[in-house]
Amino acid sequence: MKQVIKAATLLMSLYMLIILTACGRIWVAGGGDVWEFLDVAELASVSTDIVRVEVLDSREEWIITLLPPFPPDINLSDEYELCTVHRLRVIEVFKGSEESGAIMEVMQLGGLSNRRSFMSDSFVDFAIGDDLILFMESFGYERPAVLLTPHQSVYRVITSVDGSLNIENFCESNDFILTMEELKRIADEYFGRYP
Repeated sequence: MKQVIKAATLLMSLYMLIILTACGRIWVAGGGDVWEFLDVAELASVSTDIVRVEVLDSREEWIITLLPPFPPDINLSDEYELCTVHRLRVIEVFKGSEESGAIMEVMQLGGLSNRRSFMSDSFVDFAIGDDLILFMESFGYERPAVLLTPHQSVYRVITSVDGSLNIENFCESNDFILTMEELKRIADEYFGRYP
């Protein structure tokens, strides 16, 4: 019986490895569905919005995180979770329907003082005035967007003394290299030209 259980466990592990490899993403252990994208191209293809923003402010808010349509027997009052909502001014759009100058919001699970964390980099501390590139998912109705994976979806824009823009990873665990040329290529692909 022990051999059957070991064989079944091994087969299930191999099956999960094949499924996850075929999906192009790696599941990161540690509670919740946390995905790691294999490269910037995959991250960009899954994102509904890729924008450069300035952080205006942040607030805590109780939000229903369950996505509609809601089952008829669900009690929505049980579905509220404490989130931090960041208000952002859009500087530049590389993918999506946002417009330069628009004000948008992105939310993260957890409060500013009581962070919920699936992994060490899952709550990103935004500061007022931060100049960031974000890879997000919007839902098309009255609800803030979300970061695809906080540790891979946030990049800081640094302006050099000569006026050139450099992009650095916001989270140390992210090993992707993102450049303005790559963002322009994404915009060309999405819009048919760099706006």
